[in-house]
Amino acid sequence: MAKEKTYLRTLLLQRTNWFEERILERARGHGYAKVTPAMARLFGFMGGQPTGLSELARRMGVSRQAVHKLGNEAVALGLIESVPSPEDAR
Repeated sequence: MAKEKTYLRTLLLQRTNWFEERILERARGHGYAKVTPAMARLFGFMGGQPTGLSELARRMGVSRQAVHKLGNEAVALGLIESVPSPEDAR
């Protein structure tokens, strides 16, 4: 009997899901039960330094509005801080 082929995209998705589940499990264990999968991705794209919403949206491949909403949720939970950008005078 021939073995069924497993596609690379399937393997990558399985790996991503496994990794994300472990991150959220560890977050819950450290008192961050309200961190969502989307927030975990946002934090990963932030790179540990202040990053503008437009840049985050570009990196994540989503709309600026989606990043703004997600960022506001994380700020409300006290997980990140929103600071004015020195490059943006608005």
